[in-house]
Amino acid sequence: MGLSLLEARRGERILEIGFGTGTSVVALAEAVGESGHVFGVDISPGMKAVAEARSGRRDQPHAPLQNATVDAVFMAFTLELFPNDTIPLVLSEVRPTLRPGGRLSVVSMAHDPAEPSRPERIYGWIHGIFPTSSTVGRLMSSGSQTDTGFVIARVERLEVWGLPVTAILAY
Repeated sequence: MGLSLLEARRGERILEIGFGTGTSVVALAEAVGESGHVFGVDISPGMKAVAEARSGRRDQPHAPLQNATVDAVFMAFTLELFPNDTIPLVLSEVRPTLRPGGRLSVVSMAHDPAEPSRPERIYGWIHGIFPTSSTVGRLMSSGSQTDTGFVIARVERLEVWGLPVTAILAY
């Protein structure tokens, strides 16, 4: 899904924000190989423990949050956890970490507030928060430039566990 849009390559340095249980971290590590590096940040100690068990590593290197240090940034089901008014700030903080030509892949719930599906309503109830519109769709549309300087190269509409999802690739 969003990982395929990112097209991680051997030797790259990739940052995942909100890595959760580590499924994507492991897939990204396989894609970048021994010569690459995958870094992750997540605020949940429980998720970190699950991700460490899944990856087989306990000595994860610190995320390289200095300017121009990563080739790509990946976020899946993370942006919608931020309050709507801070999402542009999050993206503007991500931008400088990317090397020139670096890319961003974001996967987010898509949501039609007029007619949410049953799975969407359940998702919203479980998480206690839900955006009033598609996080990605509201901020980014194909070919457009966002307020944070990203240019959207590709947008895909997907379905995950019966939920509508939007995946984007931006530069």
